[in-house]
Amino acid sequence: MRPMIRLLALCTVLGAGGALSPAAEAESEAKAGLEPTVSLRFQDDGSSRPLPSGVRAEKVKFASKEIGLAGTIFIPKLGPGRRAPAVLLLSGSDQQRRGLVPIARAPLGAFNELAALLTGNGLVVLSYDTRCNGSSDCKEEATPLDYVSDAVAAFGYISRRPEVDASKVIVLGHDEGGTFAASLAAEPPAGAGKVVGVILIAVPGRTYGKVLREHAEKRLSVAGKSAAEISSYTAKFDLLTTSLSTGNVDFKAAKADDKDPLFSQFASNRQYFFHLFITDPLQVVRGIETPVLIVQGEKDAHIGKRDAQYLKESLDRQYNRDVTLEMLPEMDHWMRAQKGATVFRDEESTGPLDPALTAILNTWISKRVSRQVK
Repeated sequence: MRPMIRLLALCTVLGAGGALSPAAEAESEAKAGLEPTVSLRFQDDGSSRPLPSGVRAEKVKFASKEIGLAGTIFIPKLGPGRRAPAVLLLSGSDQQRRGLVPIARAPLGAFNELAALLTGNGLVVLSYDTRCNGSSDCKEEATPLDYVSDAVAAFGYISRRPEVDASKVIVLGHDEGGTFAASLAAEPPAGAGKVVGVILIAVPGRTYGKVLREHAEKRLSVAGKSAAEISSYTAKFDLLTTSLSTGNVDFKAAKADDKDPLFSQFASNRQYFFHLFITDPLQVVRGIETPVLIVQGEKDAHIGKRDAQYLKESLDRQYNRDVTLEMLPEMDHWMRAQKGATVFRDEESTGPLDPALTAILNTWISKRVSRQVK
């Protein structure tokens, strides 16, 4: 059973729609069928930097069934009638409600910097706000399949852009976004573009419940909790996740605080966490038949080297002949170069993108789209 079909068996099917009207300030352009052009400057390490010469950025909005997703498409300077290969950037669900523990937070700064870098090298790049974040619309009680459907909608949108060579699209997923990328690549929408490669950066090779449990232990350790306190908390975590995996959340049985910043999320979005905890990324990636690049930072405190190795082994067992694994000694979870000790943090780190990462991406993407990338 292919990954998307496996998810369909678990969740309600959501389809991808066409383009929606842009934001109110560009309503007149939307009525004319045009997307508004904006002047964009991106921030990564706290400073503003201009986009590369000749690159333009457009704020866009497209439909994913019942909601609109807002994003930015970066377009290089192209000659008349010329089209360029494209890269679609996919983050995790980016759940970050106020006062709660952030889950699969999007690396917004790093994605903006990556987009500018890749567009400066002649590629069209699309990045968008996940549902309930930024300027995207919100619908409560989403499941992982909803986020896959959003990725499918984004893929359809970028494939239809007149600047894009739809036969050459790379899909890049970060953290949980890697499973969305894998599901999309395993079964791309009919009549859309062609996925010629998948890039998985800091993607779990285990069910996300195990990842969240590990994060909870690290978060408590950083907060100075004792071994006994951490053990008590993880025991409650295990009881709750076991209960949730059967479709329930029993705080009383687990003797857990229903106002805990992490546990309360389990109750507020049961459907999402139920499917998150039973979805095995190793099964999802096995449906990818295109070239795959797996990149893992050795200073990533969120996802470990074993995760990347598990992903590679799973793909190898499916006889995918073009799978590359790159371990980067200085890269953290947010794709930044870190010279100091590995530090667990919920917030995106600052500093430059790891130069080893950018070099690898340039070379690998260039080969897959069969064109010279600077």
